[in-house]
Amino acid sequence: FEKSVSGEGNEHLSPILEAIKQKLILKFEYTSFISGEMKARTVLPLLLKEYGNRWYLISFDLTKEDFITYGLDRIEDLVVTTDKRERPDNFNADNYFKYAIGITSGNTKPELVTFEATVVASKYIDSLPFHSSQKVIQMKDNGFVFSLEVNISEELIRAILSYGGEIKVIQPLDLKTEILNRASRIVNVH
Repeated sequence: FEKSVSGEGNEHLSPILEAIKQKLILKFEYTSFISGEMKARTVLPLLLKEYGNRWYLISFDLTKEDFITYGLDRIEDLVVTTDKRERPDNFNADNYFKYAIGITSGNTKPELVTFEATVVASKYIDSLPFHSSQKVIQMKDNGFVFSLEVNISEELIRAILSYGGEIKVIQPLDLKTEILNRASRIVNVH
């Protein structure tokens, strides 16, 4: 059975939600998932989103001047300031996750992804689609060809890899190459 993730970071939900409503700047220390380093962050909070039993803050990072997602479980020393700031004009909360699979998104243009799935995989993919834009575009003797319009993300890559050899990416070439590289690394153990 899948283990439930601890509620670590959930104590930040209420103050962050209030800061979002009032457009108040947040300051906190954040431990990077990749490097493990802790750094100070100053952000305008925009959205809270739950994914995979964890909460995430979607924000406009004032130092990076970009939209950044932070896991609440890696936030420490949260301070809600009294400094107010308007949301960036190019942020649309309704569309922010429109082309997303998982928590990774952004204001980037979506890509058309096509992939072929075996009959066995197609049964699961059709009943549990990767994304709401997913369509069957061709039927074949041994499966189906699907299309979807999404942002390419780590979550999409991992979802495709979870089907092993039952899915073959047709396009875009960058995604196909990334899937091939990761699959190669799985079997090329040194």
